[in-house]
Amino acid sequence: MTEQFDSEDWKEYRKEQQNRRIKRFPHRVELILSLTQHGYIVTKLTPYQYRITRKKSKKTIDIYPVHLVFHDIGTGKRGQIFGEHKLIGFINSRFD
Repeated sequence: MTEQFDSEDWKEYRKEQQNRRIKRFPHRVELILSLTQHGYIVTKLTPYQYRITRKKSKKTIDIYPVHLVFHDIGTGKRGQIFGEHKLIGFINSRFD
């Protein structure tokens, strides 16, 4: 038998998810900023949007740390980066 959530259960679930995002956020921002150590230029557009570029490259990728999603400005492609540990590899692959 599947348990049904009532409105209070959903409120609690949403609050738990929000708390998880709040806890992950500073770490994800640090990861994005650490891309500068790998030769990338990181520009903070808003607290929730960072632009990644590289000298001598026309590529531009925006990263949104709350849900770890990206937008490739040149191609218009959007998607999610699955796993914080894959961020640097993902960015490297997009700029190759």
